[in-house]
Amino acid sequence: MLYVKRFYMKSFPIIILLIISTSCKKEYDSNSCQSLVFKQAKGLNAAAGTKANDFKKYCKGIKLRITLEQCKRATNYLLTSFSKVTEKKIKAKYGQEVMNCLNKSMVKKYIKK
Repeated sequence: MLYVKRFYMKSFPIIILLIISTSCKKEYDSNSCQSLVFKQAKGLNAAAGTKANDFKKYCKGIKLRITLEQCKRATNYLLTSFSKVTEKKIKAKYGQEVMNCLNKSMVKKYIKK
């Protein structure tokens, strides 16, 4: 009985901290929403621990520098282009931050130097 009482006394603060930390609502601004777009474009949603519907829930009215559609178009251009694609060319066509949409293996494999 004494052991059970000690266990609850020690674990009670930890349980309270877990409840408080999980109940906090995330605040989303343009930078965090932009980060969600880049993670989604790279396919990192599950790996990064983000929920796929966070963007739809919290980022509807927020203005972004690069949208998911722009990332998809840039990726399609990179993968289907018959001509040599360079970093300069893709940045000129889709914007400076478009490289954040591409994962490292895509850059290494498809962008010519």
